[in-house]
Amino acid sequence: MAGLLAESVLPTYELYADDCRVVLPTLEAESVHLVLTDPPYFLDGLDNGWAKGEGGPRGTGAVGGLPVGMRFDPQQGRRLQEFLRPVADELYRVLKPGGFLLMFSAGRLYHRMATAVEDSGFEIRDLYVWSYRGKAQFKAFTLDHFVRRRTDIDENEKERIIRQLDGRRTPQLRPQFEQRVSWSVLRETPWSASRLGAR
Repeated sequence: MAGLLAESVLPTYELYADDCRVVLPTLEAESVHLVLTDPPYFLDGLDNGWAKGEGGPRGTGAVGGLPVGMRFDPQQGRRLQEFLRPVADELYRVLKPGGFLLMFSAGRLYHRMATAVEDSGFEIRDLYVWSYRGKAQFKAFTLDHFVRRRTDIDENEKERIIRQLDGRRTPQLRPQFEQRVSWSVLRETPWSASRLGAR
């Protein structure tokens, strides 16, 4: 065993504590074997600077003062896709042929992440699930909120509608997992140049 250790050459690693948009352009093309990342989701007001949006009622950090369970703004998904596309372009450039990108995503943003990464040239290989049963919160909330925000009806009509709703809630589920998608870099470069892949 000692002989094997003495003869083996341990690889060296470099760690960067910086914005990937700054570091990636400095890396050589086809120099990285694997990327594992959990990017900002642009949910709850978090942007690409991981800065929180304006807090909502009860200090929830909700976007635009919306109550718990209504934190999602469709524009956030579009901003995420715009943010990820140039990052994915750089990841594709630095990954070796056959290299993999593993990226976490929130369920309601999966399609935006997948579109940005696939448009950069990656091929989706698999989907992994991080299951965290027992830790998630229910997202459903009462429909009363929508009625109370209406400006086209008076208070009496609002109360009548709320009574008819009888406590109904939005049909949202309790999330129990987070997706992590695996992409592969496919290029015409001969396999012998990277020697990556499972046996």
